[in-house]
Amino acid sequence: MKDLSKRKGYIFAPEPTHHGRNFLIWVLVIVAVLALGVLTLNFVNNNQVVLDTYRLTVQNLPNDLENWSILHISDLHGQSIGQGQSAVARAISGKSYSCVVFTGDMVGKDGDVQPFLDLLAILPQDVPKFLIAGDSDPGLMDTTAHGSLSVFADWVTRAQEAGVTVLDEPLSITRGKSRIWFVPEYFYSLDLDSTQTAYQAQLDNLNAQTIALSPDQAAQKRAAEYQLEKIARLREVKQAMTTTSDVQIAVTHAPLTADYVSTL
Repeated sequence: MKDLSKRKGYIFAPEPTHHGRNFLIWVLVIVAVLALGVLTLNFVNNNQVVLDTYRLTVQNLPNDLENWSILHISDLHGQSIGQGQSAVARAISGKSYSCVVFTGDMVGKDGDVQPFLDLLAILPQDVPKFLIAGDSDPGLMDTTAHGSLSVFADWVTRAQEAGVTVLDEPLSITRGKSRIWFVPEYFYSLDLDSTQTAYQAQLDNLNAQTIALSPDQAAQKRAAEYQLEKIARLREVKQAMTTTSDVQIAVTHAPLTADYVSTL
């Protein structure tokens, strides 16, 4: 009788083969290659910026505003595209533009403003820069006690210090005898009277307090005072924008439909 104990412990089974193991190795290799390809593609996409250029014809555009150019940047979402936004710097290198408009979601929900500040650092200091917030950004204003007396949130204050102008009301740039207005979209549908009444009631309520205001209440009072001062400016702006030689650019985070524009 043969000594079965010397057959590697296999009594009722044939000698094992390695075909299954080799197949598993090949599957793992293929998965690893695919994963590396996805990671590489993701890295390339996250470090590549394409600058799209559009030329628009505006009827009856004043000669002073001919060839006005806008660098439009949106939805950065707090990302760094290349070290220190180097990919953005390469995309706009050698390009000239009259102003820069940031139309929201530049910071993102986590509130990390540093990538946005890095982006501002690569842009010319003497070019006007306008900012509106997007739905994923923290609020522009902070009505709770925070690190400064500004009505704006800390991330906005840091952007302002870097040269950004918050576009929470229409602002204009004059070229020759003509003006170009950058208008936050909300302005066209804002009811100034009811808005003023609401903020005045809030301010009156805070001023009626018989005890000292809490830090949060003091911040709310500053915000209400700011809004009332802004409404007064908006009434003046509404009159100033009637000049037919002026051009208005509605600035919005979400694209507007043709019907909505017609209603406005």
